[in-house]
Amino acid sequence: MKKTFIVAIMFFCCSKVVFPQTNSLQGIISNAENMPVSFATITLRTIKDSTVANYTSSDESGKYQISKIKNGNTALKLAV
Repeated sequence: MKKTFIVAIMFFCCSKVVFPQTNSLQGIISNAENMPVSFATITLRTIKDSTVANYTSSDESGKYQISKIKNGNTALKLAV
């Protein structure tokens, strides 16, 4: 029983190193008339020093997705 518990703890600790925690963000950009905004630039910046953490652009229908976002405090900036 003790051996199983130790192996389980080791697996849990190693999984945090091998599989780091990342997040994703997706949405649709629309204007005041609720029409999609095509090819807008979406930038994710760190709060600490405003460096670019990740970025993407919306498609023809205003949809966007940012993947592999590291944990931390960030702000979303939109440029049309």
